[in-house]
Amino acid sequence: MSRPRVRFTVRAMMIAVAAVASVFGFVSWVVRGPVAFVEPAPPPRWANADHEIYDIVLADLIDNPEINFNIKGSGPKKTQIVLHAVTRGHVPHKFFDFDRWPRENGTPEDVLDDMVERNPKGKQFALADYQPSNPNIAVAILNKSELEYPTVPRFPKSCGYVIPHLPGYSRDGKTALFLFRLPPLGYHPGWGCYLLEKKDGRWEIAKKHIYYLL
Repeated sequence: MSRPRVRFTVRAMMIAVAAVASVFGFVSWVVRGPVAFVEPAPPPRWANADHEIYDIVLADLIDNPEINFNIKGSGPKKTQIVLHAVTRGHVPHKFFDFDRWPRENGTPEDVLDDMVERNPKGKQFALADYQPSNPNIAVAILNKSELEYPTVPRFPKSCGYVIPHLPGYSRDGKTALFLFRLPPLGYHPGWGCYLLEKKDGRWEIAKKHIYYLL
């Protein structure tokens, strides 16, 4: 009669061990949480460096006679500029061999690398979440016909528009390069490069370059 009792005791011990293991596993899951892939935390919207760059550069372009031709003209001054709400697309490394201005003006190589990485081949990015701090900056998706002319008729106060690439940044976060396309002057579009530096927590324009392929 002792054998059945032994079997029952061993079985009971196995059940007890399994129960303890289950409880321990549940407690561990509660404490540790579910397994997940770890990714860098995205920056908060109000600290988006891209948006601050857009604010500074676009406001400067409104007062730039190379863009706002009405500053020197006899007509009423244009007080607005339009940002096309979709990025232009890929920036290849070879672009900086063609346009030597960034390198010749001291743009760090990691800034150029970051711009290439942030503007990959086959991708464009929507900028609909950009809300300018300057009321004279308008954000809109421009259609194909609008992109063929220097100004946008539905924005009669605008001096032109900008088709942006996402800015590139240095690893230390203190230097940025903003590259963009400008409306055509005649048959050829223009380009702009702004090199910015962060000083005392704020971005400032260090150097800028506007040119047209004539």
